[in-house]
Amino acid sequence: MLGRTPFHERHTDQTISITRSHTRCEVGRKHRHMEYGSYGELLPTTHGTIASLTGTQQVFELITGDYLFDPQAGTKYGKDDDHIAQIIELLGPFPKSLCLSGKWSQEIFNRKGELRNILRLRHWALPKVLQEKYHFSVEESKRIADFLLPMLELLPEKRANAGGMSNSPFVEGAKGMDDVKLPIPVGTRGEGIDGWATEVKKR
Repeated sequence: MLGRTPFHERHTDQTISITRSHTRCEVGRKHRHMEYGSYGELLPTTHGTIASLTGTQQVFELITGDYLFDPQAGTKYGKDDDHIAQIIELLGPFPKSLCLSGKWSQEIFNRKGELRNILRLRHWALPKVLQEKYHFSVEESKRIADFLLPMLELLPEKRANAGGMSNSPFVEGAKGMDDVKLPIPVGTRGEGIDGWATEVKKR
C-alpha cells in the first residue's frame, strides 16, 4: 500500500521500555493498548479472556527491545487496519470465521475476508524476522519462535496455554522461574477450561 512502512523498517531502536506498555489510545470504542492490543480487541467476537495476547507480545519486547506490532495510520487506512495487516504479515491470514464474525469486522475486511483498506502485504515469518532483523542464529531463532508461536495462534481454541508453556525448556534457568512448576503439559490448549475459546456469560 502506498505510503505504508514495510514491516522490516518499522522498528529501529533497541531500547527496552516496559513503561510503554501503558500507552493508551482512544478509538471511539474503548481505551485499549494499541501496541499490545490483540485481534480480539480489534475484532470483538465471543472469545473469552484468552483473546488477550499481551503477555506473549511483551516477551517478544523483552527479547528484542521492540514491539511485536507497531501500527501506524496512513493516508488511506487507520491504525486498526495496519495492526491487522501486521498480524497477517507475521502469522498468516485470518480464518474467515474470525474475519466476518466481529462487531467491527466490516470496517477492516470485505466479504471475501480480504483487507478492505490495505492491498499489499509483505509477509515475514517470525523465525526470519529474528534472523534477519535481530541477527539471532538460525537455531536460536527457531527456539524463540517455537516458544512464542503456539501462544500467538489466531484461533483461540488452537492457542497454547501459557501455563503449560511455562514448563518449556525455553524458560529453564530464567530468573524467577525456578519454583514455577505447573502440572500442565507444554502445548496444552486449555481443554476443559471455561472461557478459554468462548466467552462465559455472567449469570
